[in-house]
Amino acid sequence: MTVLIFFSENKPFQETPIKDVKINKIHLLMIAGLFVLVLLAQFSLFSIWIDTLITLVVVEMFLPKSIADVDYSLLLSFVFFFLIVGMLSHIDLVVSLIHQFTQDGIHTYLTSIITSQFISNVPSAVLLSKFSTDFTSIYYGVSIGCLGILVASLANLLAYKQVSLNALHASGKFLKKFTFINIILLLVLSLLKIILI
Repeated sequence: MTVLIFFSENKPFQETPIKDVKINKIHLLMIAGLFVLVLLAQFSLFSIWIDTLITLVVVEMFLPKSIADVDYSLLLSFVFFFLIVGMLSHIDLVVSLIHQFTQDGIHTYLTSIITSQFISNVPSAVLLSKFSTDFTSIYYGVSIGCLGILVASLANLLAYKQVSLNALHASGKFLKKFTFINIILLLVLSLLKIILI
């Protein structure tokens, strides 16, 4: 990142108007409580169905506008990535290929990077963890694999969505520069990991 800063253009930041945000402490506490319930459900300490029901009821009662503000297209993108993982893990040809390409650390690492470019890094980690116990290689692969093309990380999609919403005129230029820098970083960091570790 430091090297990239030295090569970047020195431009002043564009000022963005800031809205005065009032924080409702009761809503904040409710959201914190719901967040804790979600974490408990993730660790199977609480039913995910009851958690979902409680969350929907509380949000509908106290923050009904927030239901309409959800970016459902992005939410569905996340869901579909994980559905794809589920479907891929049941196709014999895919299962055979993944088994073949996860026999050792270096192949698992490279497979993690490559699959991240097509199904995103988190779904890639979920998919590959079903076929390999080399979690270190998967971790390195999906962490570096989030670079590259836009779909390589769901965070990239979130960032691009914000750019296209707030600076539509610059979204094409942003995407070209973003992809170029990310592919360079992907290649450099992938090779560095292979050489150094």
